Amino acid sequence: MSLPNRNAPCPCGSGKKYKKCCLKAAREMEQAERLEAGALTTALSWLDERYSEELEAAMALRLVELLGEERLEGLSKLPQGLMENFQDNLHEWLVAEGELLIGDELRSCRELLLEPGGPLLDVVQRQWLEKLWREPLGLYEVESVQFGKGFWLQDKLATEEAPAKWVEERMGSQQITQGMILGARLIPGDSWRLSGAVFLFPQDAYLGLRADLLAELTETPDEELAREILGTLISEAWFDLLVPPLPQVIDRGSGQPLLLVTDHYEVLDWDRLEKQLAEQADVTGDREQGWDHLESSEEGPQRILLSLKEGALKEGAEDRLECFAPTLEKAKDGRKWVESVAGETIKFITREMTDPVSVMGQQGDAGSGSPIKPPFGDMPPGELGELFQNLISKSYEHWADEPIPALGDKTPRQAIATEQGLEAVVGLLHSYEKGEQGQAKDQDRPPVSYDFLWRELGLEREDYLP
Repeated sequence: MSLPNRNAPCPCGSGKKYKKCCLKAAREMEQAERLEAGALTTALSWLDERYSEELEAAMALRLVELLGEERLEGLSKLPQGLMENFQDNLHEWLVAEGELLIGDELRSCRELLLEPGGPLLDVVQRQWLEKLWREPLGLYEVESVQFGKGFWLQDKLATEEAPAKWVEERMGSQQITQGMILGARLIPGDSWRLSGAVFLFPQDAYLGLRADLLAELTETPDEELAREILGTLISEAWFDLLVPPLPQVIDRGSGQPLLLVTDHYEVLDWDRLEKQLAEQADVTGDREQGWDHLESSEEGPQRILLSLKEGALKEGAEDRLECFAPTLEKAKDGRKWVESVAGETIKFITREMTDPVSVMGQQGDAGSGSPIKPPFGDMPPGELGELFQNLISKSYEHWADEPIPALGDKTPRQAIATEQGLEAVVGLLHSYEKGEQGQAKDQDRPPVSYDFLWRELGLEREDYLP
């Protein structure tokens, strides 16, 4: 950003011309900023020239640690301004806290830059880097701004009430506004300065992040470790805003990640298979209705571990048996169980797995504010809604008779026997519907109806409208 015109009114509001007021100080600050910014650029260029592969590997590992591999693609969707902000923050982390794996040895970038043969740095640049290595990221609120000069920051991680810090930032003061929450590294001097990395947070994300940071500071007496934890938590929270995490879908019965698994078998002898299933004390049902393998339990309700049913026949296909489980662990245990019970009456064909998260797609593009379209090509909204309806119906097929921790480990069918339990079940159903409404809107599809759950419990939804 260029300096104001020499003869224009000074941005500070003094009423004087700029050349008679703040121009000299602004030029001095601009020169210092160039020298200090040059320190980071020089350090990165030197590292890249000598350790380009190791540098690239360290940055890739950092991104995987913060985002996970499944969210990396979301970075490419960031608008240019946010992408530049992201790159600045990543590069500063690399110089301030990063480590490179050189051969079999892990070396900090700080060590490499300071050892003999390191980059040529003048006094100002070396001092700047030493301060960068010493100061941790913190969380601050902008208390007030003096346009063209700087702003006052209140430390939101101070254990005792502390005075606000004056940060001299000519350019930054023209972009930052009162009330902003930012993660930043403050560099001491005649006044405080921003190191360059800035992590802006909305107010609604601030309180939870602050609580997490204060808890870590309380539990981590080691200053060096606390510095590393603060940097990681602030970075993770900011990355989660840029590229929101994929929703995690949990099986309510087991608490394990939901993964819809169906094992397909060829049935070689239906009569023997039916007989052997009928002899199992922990199996209910028949060929027409399908079978449920129940968890052995002498007390309380029994959870369904595996559902079996006759598979739909395709032209030229033999008789089929389909065994469905809502998690991979249940599917693995279920396969061992069904093959031990059925013996030579069945022959395994294939395993089919559906990840609800990948089917539902990502929640949204934080950079543009518009939803990321799920990976369904040009599927019309009606067909997309039908796909999700089938998915949810299958996931909740036995919900009414599964014990749920939120209901005191009672099944919904048991819970509605009391007034308090009925209220809890109705609240649970409304929470499912509310969450689905928001997700459907983000994914540009009709919302899934949970009416089938109300009907299963014999409840009229209209009688319990919120």
